[in-house]
Parts: sequence; C-alpha cells; structure tokens
Amino acid sequence: MFQIFKADINADNPLGLGGKLAEAYHSLMEDIWLGNDGRTAPYDLKRVLGKRVARFSGYGQQDACELVNYLLDLIHEDLNRVKKKPYVEIPDMAGKSDEEMSRVFWQGFLARNQSIIVDLMYGQLKSTVRCLECGNISINFDPFLTLSLPITKS
Repeated sequence: MFQIFKADINADNPLGLGGKLAEAYHSLMEDIWLGNDGRTAPYDLKRVLGKRVARFSGYGQQDACELVNYLLDLIHEDLNRVKKKPYVEIPDMAGKSDEEMSRVFWQGFLARNQSIIVDLMYGQLKSTVRCLECGNISINFDPFLTLSLPITKS
C-alpha cells in the first residue's frame, strides 16, 4: 500500500543505500499503521541503518537528533530524483539583493537534491560573517534539514 515512493528510488546513488533504507522505513510505517497485533519493532530499519552508520549497529544509547538527521538524509539520498549530480558553481553575488542571492543558492542546491524529503523538510538559512580585521562581509545561504535550538531554563 502507498508505494508511490518506489518510482523515486535511486539505486545508483553512492550516497544512499540503494533504496534499502526507504524500503525499510516504508515497511515500518506500514506495520505501525496497518499491522494486526498492535506492536512493532524497527529491527529491519535499525539493521539497514547500522550497516551504513556503525554507531547505530549496536544497542548502546544514541542521540535521537543525530539518528533523525542520519535517517532523513539517507532516505533523501535513497529517493533523490537527481540521478547524475552536476557540478554547481555559485557565481559572484556582489551587489545582488538577498532575495536574488537566496534564489541562486537554492537553485544550486536543487540542481543536486530533489526528493520528497527536500520538498517537505528542507529550508534555507542566511549567515553573515564579518572579518574583524578587514571588515570584509561574507553572506551565505545554506540549506538545512533540522535546526538545533537551545532550551533555556526559566
């Protein structure tokens, strides 16, 4: 059921797992939502992820944020619709508006990355760095999948 993602599997992407992680995630979600006995365990998902990321192969405690980042990034690569990633050179953006710079950086990212994960979960951050010695300013627009935010104590 709901196997529309199979059309996007990029079996040749060396950054992915040949679709195995996307398949394992699909099986887990299907079992969670449509399973008959009311319980499930992510054994296959853990096994497939552990083959690529050794720290997840054992049974030690792991950082949940790190797990989510690896899981989403690898599923993105399994489902990346870009089969041959082109080299993308960002042109000189001196004097361009933030809106135009953002668009150029985002188009450069999309030239290499297109998946349901990118469509639903990626964003873009603007970062500005100023050299304290010469005053030079560097502006960048970087894609992000997750943001870590501090939790302050009241």
